[in-house]
Amino acid sequence: MDKGLENNAAEGAGEELRRLRASVDEMSSMIALLDRAPIGLVEVSTDGAVVAANHLARALLAQSDLVGCTFEDFIHPDVSDTWDTLWRRMLAGETPQAETLQVQLSAGRTRFLRFTFDREGSHWYLWIEDRSEHRALSTQLTRDTGPERHLLHDLNNALTSGIGLVDVIQLQLEGRTALTGKTLDTLRDHIALVNQSLADTEALVSKSRRARHAAPSAVAAETPRHHILVVDDETAILELLAELFREQYRVSTFSNAAHALRFFNGESSTIDVAIVDHKMPGVSGIGLASEMLATRADLPVILCTTDPELIAEQAAGRVQVERLLEKPIDLTRLRKMVESIVAPDDWPGAFRPASVEDS
Repeated sequence: MDKGLENNAAEGAGEELRRLRASVDEMSSMIALLDRAPIGLVEVSTDGAVVAANHLARALLAQSDLVGCTFEDFIHPDVSDTWDTLWRRMLAGETPQAETLQVQLSAGRTRFLRFTFDREGSHWYLWIEDRSEHRALSTQLTRDTGPERHLLHDLNNALTSGIGLVDVIQLQLEGRTALTGKTLDTLRDHIALVNQSLADTEALVSKSRRARHAAPSAVAAETPRHHILVVDDETAILELLAELFREQYRVSTFSNAAHALRFFNGESSTIDVAIVDHKMPGVSGIGLASEMLATRADLPVILCTTDPELIAEQAAGRVQVERLLEKPIDLTRLRKMVESIVAPDDWPGAFRPASVEDS
């Protein structure tokens, strides 16, 4: 073979090998990136078996290896019918709406995960996000509205009794031109009960109005509401915390740490408490807290975390943030922490700096 042709062939083979290596390197980088993604990703076959799963998906389902497992192994029996419907729709070529379902883990533990279905060519994927904290916070908020539900129940009972007695009176009056004796006494008793029912109803309504619309004192009316800054990359949690505090405080929420810091730098003197999630993409919660404390050293910061190492570091006094709240967040504890900061005179001994809130 001509020497020149041999050289050209060798150069072409070398170039092809370099391109192949570059493709392999790029694919390896992509796989590594997906494995570190802040959302669970699972590839599944049409029979529901897991083909591949990234690190977070394995962590969410508490398994070191998911390959070969099926999601039917994890879906809670209470929502198995919902899962079957979603799976059939995906196999039929539809894209089911994302759904939050309860899954069962080892040792009787459960978790609420949001599943988003996706397809790329012949490959089927599930994106998985943890919604356990959202569900817990929603449940707590629902529980906090219990008094309102009791009020509605009592009102319904009072009105039902009154309406029922009115019906009885109408039956007694039908066809009668005069009432005497025992019939008249019974009618008077029923009328007295109707009046009592109406009085009970009026008292319940008045009590509700006083609780909701009590006029603030002149001093309170002149005092600006305390300002709370809430930072969490999950908008659902932001909405829940805003719902918790907005009736009593001015609340500013941010899902982006950089945007929150920019806002803080312009409003630092007005903010009374900052509630910050620790694990966020980009700037961490402890990083954001450090930036804010560098601007205003006396800022009360409540850092919400599940990180045991951070909790230990803070307990040892090696973390600048004095107030930590372990997750999942207990709304009652969080509310007490905020109230102890903005109104310390009303909460003697309710908060101990440099420790995790555990009361």
